[in-house]
Amino acid sequence: MPRLLSALDYRCAAAPEIVLAGSPGRPDFESLHDAVFAHPGLNRVVAHADRDESLASVVAARAVARAREGPALAYVCRDFSCRKPTSSPAELARALDG
Repeated sequence: MPRLLSALDYRCAAAPEIVLAGSPGRPDFESLHDAVFAHPGLNRVVAHADRDESLASVVAARAVARAREGPALAYVCRDFSCRKPTSSPAELARALDG
């Protein structure tokens, strides 16, 4: 039954793709990670962009989501269109709402 409900949820609303680019364990990356999982919406795809670009065949944001030096960034994409990346957990939460 839980899988059936998950499938129904996935069918009823487009799942946003969230790509986190940065180094896990760093406070800036972890604050973005926490913001994603604090959001009540369960229908989402979350990926971590690594330096090898191994997500290229999976994530719509593959052209823009690359791990890089500097602050961690979060990309929120829907229907193959990505919003401007953010490093702010509050902005990320707003992007997930809209």
